[in-house]
Amino acid sequence: MAETALRVSLQKLCDPLVLGLAFLYKVPDQVERLRFELERMHSFLKIIQNMGETDDMTNFGGANKRISS
Repeated sequence: MAETALRVSLQKLCDPLVLGLAFLYKVPDQVERLRFELERMHSFLKIIQNMGETDDMTNFGGANKRISS
């Protein structure tokens, strides 16, 4: 009877541990994917910023024109 109780207790403890380990095993891949995606976003934002600086320089010495309604 004690053996059965021990087996049930171990099973209840092992299942969450296995799920937790499976989750942690995937974390490095997820971090790498996020890092890659953030680098792509950063590059994109730098390109957009450079385009904006170019537009400002060609727009009457950096003065932005706005149309008022």
